[in-house]
Amino acid sequence: MEFKIGKLSAETGVNVDTIRYYERQGLLQPTHRKRSGYRIYNDNSIKELTFIERAKDLGFSLGEIKQLLDFDYLGNSYQDVMFLIRRKSKEIGQRLADIAAIKRTLDFMQAHTNPVREYNGCSFLDSLFDPSDLKTSSLNLCTHTYLLEPAEWKFTGTVQKYGADAIGISGKQTVTHEDKIWNILREINFDEPGEATGIFNIHMPIVTSESEIVRCVANCSTFGDVTGKIAFAGDCIFLNYEMTDVGYGSCEHARMLSSDMYEVTGIISGEDHAILKWQYEMTK
Repeated sequence: MEFKIGKLSAETGVNVDTIRYYERQGLLQPTHRKRSGYRIYNDNSIKELTFIERAKDLGFSLGEIKQLLDFDYLGNSYQDVMFLIRRKSKEIGQRLADIAAIKRTLDFMQAHTNPVREYNGCSFLDSLFDPSDLKTSSLNLCTHTYLLEPAEWKFTGTVQKYGADAIGISGKQTVTHEDKIWNILREINFDEPGEATGIFNIHMPIVTSESEIVRCVANCSTFGDVTGKIAFAGDCIFLNYEMTDVGYGSCEHARMLSSDMYEVTGIISGEDHAILKWQYEMTK
């Protein structure tokens, strides 16, 4: 089916001036022109224009969109297209990390800044953006999280052993920094008679803003010595352990809900089944 530019605009929701601009940029062309000068389009034009708008929403520039369109028209190599997509994915990932870092800074300001100060000649904006309120380690201002700052956290949740019902747990996690080593001490109380308090003590090197993965060692009162790695991604921390004394593996995921609340889930597994699963919320 053929139609004029007004019909194309109505079908796609893109205004006529924008369609003409895309034509001037070489992104979209009418199938032909009538002797009267009217541009004529078809159903494929709707698909092309919809693709252009969708690609813009995904963060592609008009130049990059033209490259993608040329893949169809000119037969550009698959490798060229995938290179462009990978580059854009990396750019968006960095943008998300930057936004996450900005949000953490704003959360920190909200928690620590008192905009209503006594009369001392300080305006509201001076008060809000007073650098003295933002004195914190580089950890808060990079892509890592508040969870590793020196503090005491409390948590409640559930744990489930293999073949048994879930039971409640509660406890605290204390983070301390000593010289070049950070210590994370987790004390776990079980809502079941006869269960002793569980102790899990992690030791790891200092995390800097450049760190992505760090090695750690730990000791668990139930499973013995532990070695593992801690990885950081945006607002999340991933922990992967090997329990050398018993031959089990473990992984844990901590996700930041706010600057003073985390959601934690984890599992310990043997050769063919889960030994232990847990989930809890931790607050400061």
